[in-house]
Amino acid sequence: ALDAHEMRGRDVVALEQQVRNTWSEKPQVCEFLVRSFAQALHGRRKGDMCVPFPTVFGKGDRRDFQAAESCLENLPFNGTRSEELPPLNEGQVLLLHWILFSHKNNAKRLKATTLSHLRECSPLLVEEIQQEGKNLCPDTILETQSNDTADRNSGADLFPAFHGTHPENIHSIVRVGLLNLSNTHMQRTGRAFGEGIYLAQELSTAFSFTRSPAPSNW
Repeated sequence: ALDAHEMRGRDVVALEQQVRNTWSEKPQVCEFLVRSFAQALHGRRKGDMCVPFPTVFGKGDRRDFQAAESCLENLPFNGTRSEELPPLNEGQVLLLHWILFSHKNNAKRLKATTLSHLRECSPLLVEEIQQEGKNLCPDTILETQSNDTADRNSGADLFPAFHGTHPENIHSIVRVGLLNLSNTHMQRTGRAFGEGIYLAQELSTAFSFTRSPAPSNW
């Protein structure tokens, strides 16, 4: 029979293998999710932005931000792009597994796509992106849900719209979605036309709201 320590060791080995397999298959997706959590963790409003938070590092008022940050800072691939993971300790395995698989828009569901693919299903979106020139042309595009049906529905009056946000907000947006936080302590912009979630038809306008409040090597 295995004792609790041996059972936990086997569980961690299985989790690590799942992390490594997914990272090898989808490095861009995994990097995006890890960097998004890192930005939230390094931000000035980490208490609000790190929601949800990995329970292995505490919950509620007992969230150990320093322990989670230490796991990220000690990762050898910090700040670089790699399709292979280096050796990981137990804390790093548990953190990475939580980041990649603990929500509906997880690493299995998200997929990297290209402008060429988007052009087939969302020509207006690609046209808007390309009109902005090379400076705002993304090198990575992640798709959470296909727009094929909506864009090809001749009865729909559709146009591309963009929402710009600080990098520290992306972790929560990916997991919870865009929320109307008007008239709360979370509101930072979006007062000119009243309450609501603000979108722009011009990519450059949305991009002006993406400046990072807390630069980091992530």
